Amino acid sequence: MKNIKKIIGIITLTVIIGLSMTACDGDNLTGNAPPTAGKLTINGLSDYNGKYVYAEGDDNENYYILARDLNLNSETIYTSQITNGNTTLNVWKENNGNLVSYNGSGNRNFWFIITTKAILTSADFEEMFEGVAPPSWLVGTGLVNPNFSNGTATATPSAIESY
Repeated sequence: MKNIKKIIGIITLTVIIGLSMTACDGDNLTGNAPPTAGKLTINGLSDYNGKYVYAEGDDNENYYILARDLNLNSETIYTSQITNGNTTLNVWKENNGNLVSYNGSGNRNFWFIITTKAILTSADFEEMFEGVAPPSWLVGTGLVNPNFSNGTATATPSAIESY
């Protein structure tokens, strides 16, 4: 449970700090995130069909956000629904305070949350961070290590903790 609370804390802080830094520094960060070539399909999620996923991570040089879509004005994340045990997320990379299309290759590490919510706001992440127990909308957390080729990858989680 300590590891999961640590993952939740990392996710929460990264989202709040990352979105606020991105929103402050960029010149073109209004409306929805720009189109992206980056796609990650996470499989092995059949226990969570009908739920939603959001993910993020970094590789010590870059910060990544994975979702169905983002509204940068309202700091709203549109999560990706799990169907038939799979979900596909769009992948954006932060570059000098701007979100850009991801088309890279190589291994990446991402943390993800499984939620009952199709839309997450900064208030949801604050609730997750401030609460003693996980919020009722948080179904699980997990780790995935995809190997991208030209911005696309498919991976199975290495760990999932359900709530």
